[in-house]
Amino acid sequence: MIGRGRPITIVGTGEFATRLCRALAAAPPRYAGTVQVVGRTEQAAATLCASAQREAGGSATLRFEARRMDFGPYADFRGLLAELRPHTVVVCASAQSPAEFQHTDNGWSRLVRAAGFAVTLPLQAALAARISAACADVGADADQPITMVNACFPDGVNPTLRARGLPVLCGVGNVGSLATAAAAALDLADPGRLKLLAHHAHLYEPADPGLEARCWLDDQPYEPVAELLRPIRSGPRSVLNGLGATATAAVVRALADGGRWVGHLPGPAGLPGGFPAQLDDGALSLRLPAGTSLDSALAWTDRVSTLDGASVGVDGTVRFTDQALEMLRRHLSDVPADLAPQALPELFRRLLELRDRLRRQA
Repeated sequence: MIGRGRPITIVGTGEFATRLCRALAAAPPRYAGTVQVVGRTEQAAATLCASAQREAGGSATLRFEARRMDFGPYADFRGLLAELRPHTVVVCASAQSPAEFQHTDNGWSRLVRAAGFAVTLPLQAALAARISAACADVGADADQPITMVNACFPDGVNPTLRARGLPVLCGVGNVGSLATAAAAALDLADPGRLKLLAHHAHLYEPADPGLEARCWLDDQPYEPVAELLRPIRSGPRSVLNGLGATATAAVVRALADGGRWVGHLPGPAGLPGGFPAQLDDGALSLRLPAGTSLDSALAWTDRVSTLDGASVGVDGTVRFTDQALEMLRRHLSDVPADLAPQALPELFRRLLELRDRLRRQA
C-alpha cells in the first residue's frame, strides 16, 4: 500500500538528487508516498530509484518511480508533468554542474574560477525556467497549482524566475546546508534558535572577514561565524551535499504532507540570498532576526553576492562585477554590465558555445 503523501517529482539524477532520494527514504519521519525521479536517461533514473528503494527497506508506503526526459535546450516538460501530476517538483539538474570546477582544469573552468560562479547563472537558470513555466501551465490547466523548488544556484536564479513571472516557492541547499552544520556544531536541540544570513558564496570562507555570513543565536549576534563554519567548509564537498540533502528532505516532506517546518532557505519567494524561513501548510514566511529589516538584509545580500561575481536584484537584474565582466568580455565583447532577466536565454545560448570552445583549451 502506498502512503498518502502528495506526489513529489525530482528532476535530476546527480549526487544531490541521489542523496535527497536516500534521505526521503531513510530519514525519520520517512516520507510516505510516491517519488518520481526524472533523468536524462532511463538507466540513470532507474538506478537511482533502485538505490533509494533499497534504502527504504521493505516499506510498503514509499515508492520510487523512474522517468526519462530530454533535458535539452528546447525540452518541454508540460506533457510529463501533466502525466505525473506532482504536488511538488524539485529541480536538481541544470546545464552546468558545479562539480566541473572542482575536478577539471581547462579554459572554461579557469574562466569561471577567475570570474566567479555567477557567470554560469544563465546555464543554471535555463532548465529551471522551462520547468517552472511547465508547472505554471499544467497547474493552471488542472486548477491545482504545482509547487516548484529549485536546487540550482537558487540565490541568483530564483529572483530572475520571479521577475519573468515564473513560479518558484524557494530554493534548497546553500544556506540550508551551512545552517544544518552550524546547528549541529552548536549542539542545538531546537535548530530554530539559530538564524543565519548567508549566500551561495559563503560555501567558501571569504578572504574579507567583513563579507562573512551573519549569525544569530536566540536573536543575539553570534560573532565567531568563520570558526563555526570552518570545519564543514574545509571538509569534502560531499559532506556538505549530504547535509543539504537531509535538510532538503525535511523541506520537501513538509510541502508534500503539510504541517510546520522551521529552518533556512535560499531564494525564498524569489529573494536573492539565503534567509531563516518557515513553512506553515505550504505558506512561506521569513524569520528575520529581531531588529533586522528585510531592506537591510537585502542590502547586505547585494553586497556579499559580489563574491560570486555578480549581484542579482529583487527585480531579477544581474549585475556583473568589474572582474567578471572583464573576463567575459575577453570572449563575448558585448556582454552588458547589467543583464535584464529576459536576456538570460540569449546569453545562455552564447555561453554554451563559449563553453564548448574553452573546454578544448588545456
